[in-house]
Amino acid sequence: TFIKTEGKEKKGDEETVTTNYTSYSYQWNTNPETGGNWTWAQIDALQIGVQLRKADDLVATRCTQVYTEVSFEAPPLTGSTPTGDLFEVTAHDDYSGDLQVRVYLVNTDSVMKAYDYLNMQLYLEGSAEAGETLNLTNGVVTFNLVGISGGSYTLEVTGGDYTLNSRESDEWEEGYIVTPELYCEVTQR
Repeated sequence: TFIKTEGKEKKGDEETVTTNYTSYSYQWNTNPETGGNWTWAQIDALQIGVQLRKADDLVATRCTQVYTEVSFEAPPLTGSTPTGDLFEVTAHDDYSGDLQVRVYLVNTDSVMKAYDYLNMQLYLEGSAEAGETLNLTNGVVTFNLVGISGGSYTLEVTGGDYTLNSRESDEWEEGYIVTPELYCEVTQR
């Protein structure tokens, strides 16, 4: 077997053939030129073939068919936002009053190069709003802790979803980031 990828020729194992028709195969789980997983672009540009030698003047070497079987598991285009605790807002034991908590998505420009759509459902324990949705459009959500007396309040991601711009990261704009960076600001009211 013989392939051409990234402009370079690669050979599979040499096979000793018999006088009977039979199947021979070779498998490349990763791209032998890059050493990494195959991308769709590399699969689309892949060239395959065989290299035959005549073993004997009396015995012809024949090939009746050459084909490629591709098993490609594309990364999911959509999915659920990971959940979990983000920040712990702790008021001093002597504090009594209101706090406003704002959560900013600070790397929106870079994240938008990878995501077409991103929603993060945020929940702040004890807040008047309870749940708010932070996304690529609004970039900030606000919670109000009203009439508190000290204590700690957990801000967490309770759900959400996303859609990537493409399954192939090499098709994303240069400078993309897949991990949203969040900034939490707490002020007295």
